Parts: sequence; C-alpha cells; structure tokens
Amino acid sequence: MFFGFVASLFSGLLAPGRRRLGLAAGLLASVLLALLSLAPAASTAAEPPSVRVRAGVHEDYNRLVFDWQDAVTYRVVEESGRADIYFDRPVAFDLSRVRKKPPPLFKSVEAERQGDATVVHIVLPKGVKLRHRLLGTRVVIDVFPPTATARAEAPAKQEKKIPVPIARPAQSVRPVAEAEPAVRLGPAATAAGTALAASLSGTRVGNWGSAGTKPAETKPAGSEPRPRQ
Repeated sequence: MFFGFVASLFSGLLAPGRRRLGLAAGLLASVLLALLSLAPAASTAAEPPSVRVRAGVHEDYNRLVFDWQDAVTYRVVEESGRADIYFDRPVAFDLSRVRKKPPPLFKSVEAERQGDATVVHIVLPKGVKLRHRLLGTRVVIDVFPPTATARAEAPAKQEKKIPVPIARPAQSVRPVAEAEPAVRLGPAATAAGTALAASLSGTRVGNWGSAGTKPAETKPAGSEPRPRQ
C-alpha cells in the first residue's frame, strides 16, 4: 500500500500541468509528516538495554548483584517469603548465570517490565534476613540464613561479669592475757630486801635504830682541844 502511494505520487509529479504539480507536492508533504510521526514509535519499540545479574554463595550469606552501568533508583518491598525490587527504568536483566547455578537461599529470581519500570521477583525461604545496598552503580542483595541472622543481631558487647570475692575463714585472734596486779610489800619486807642488797654489794649497814636515823660518830682520844692556861 505504501509503495502504491509512492508510485502514484511520482506519477503525479511527472504529469503535465500546474494543478497536478501542486497535488503531488501536497502528497509529498503528507508522506514526510507520516514518516516523522512513525519515528517515536520505532524508537519505543527498540530493545531495552541489558543488565547482567550475578550470584555468589558465601559462608554466612548468599549474594545477588545487578551490574548497572550507570546510577539507578530502586526500592525493595518485602513480604512473607518473597521480595520485590522495583527499578525506575525498563531494562532486560540477564539472569542466565543465576538460573544456571542458583544460590540455595534464592528459591527463584524472575524479572518483568511494568510500564516504564522493571520489577524483579525473588522467592525466599522462611526465617531469612534480606539486606540491600548500593555499591557504586551496582545494586547488591544479601540474604542471611536464620543462624547467621541471630549472630549478626547479637550485641557486640557482652555484659561484663563482676568477679565475686571468695570468702576466707576468719583468723583466730588470741586474747591478750590480763596483767596480774603488782604485789605490794610491807615495811618489814622492804627493809629485809634493802639489807640483802647491801650485803651483796659489800656495804655495812649499821644499827640506825629507827628508820632514817644515823648513829653517832666516835672520836679517838686526845683529839679534843685543850683549854688555855
């Protein structure tokens, strides 16, 4: 049909007369406008860009990486046993690597286009923990099993235990013996002790009579002064 229209157009251009020439010019302008209107539809029908998706199995988690070449906006909606990742543009995800060797914590990974966005549907086992982040232009999805989730959520600092002092047996304290009262000696005993001490030191003790009375001294004969004649 289109080729017939073009043929009639050229035949009109070749026909003599100004009237036919004006008709042909109008038809040519209509064709150009039609071609211009079809250009956006052709660009819309073009295939969207492809984005590679990688998967990895680590000791405590499984990982899914979307290798975007430029910055992208996304959001994650989690429900019981599944997670939906919404990307802000149409794209064709290459899931061949994930489907060839799927990680055990990703039961299934599927993608579909919804208008001007692309959604990735992930089915997960029960009890797992999903975490996501941007790493440059890449979107990283990590899934932790229940055991690793419990370790990750445990407090980093454990409560310190205060040591309880060990009770030691009390040492027995001997009571100090009370000092015996001093024995007071009478006068007779005191005098006897003094005499004994004097005899031991070689000092003669005379008969002083009463205590504290010194005996009279005896002067030799002729020692008294003579009276004057």
